[in-house]
Amino acid sequence: MRCLFALSLIFGLSAAAQASDTAPIGIVKEVIGTATIEQGDRKITPQVGADIFLNDDVSTGADGGIGISLNDSTTLSLGENSRLRIDRFVYEPQANKLGFGMEVMQGTLSYLSGKIGAIAPEQVSVATPSMTIGIRGTKFLLKVKPVQ
Repeated sequence: MRCLFALSLIFGLSAAAQASDTAPIGIVKEVIGTATIEQGDRKITPQVGADIFLNDDVSTGADGGIGISLNDSTTLSLGENSRLRIDRFVYEPQANKLGFGMEVMQGTLSYLSGKIGAIAPEQVSVATPSMTIGIRGTKFLLKVKPVQ
């Protein structure tokens, strides 16, 4: 009986740790036209209110656009034929743990900084196929041409 309890405790703690690792980092606020979110092997058509998770690939088609609000109030707006991945998002201000990083593979992106950028701007970075930049401002527009 003790062994069964110990096993269930171990599996329960493991599941709780896994759930915290997969907590949403934001939500979809707006969808126009064609947009897709790839979550691992799963591909979904986002709806307003859909969760965004770390390492999701967010893309839009020729008629598409998507608006995302992250848990620190950062807002991202992707234009047509765009693709990005948020590969770092840490928002634990009480523990002084902050960080945000994304890769924009192609297209247009409008970025409005949230609390991470306001509190720790040196912890915000954006990568493209040709460069990585540190963000010190609160708002920018980025256009990335597809790699040929």
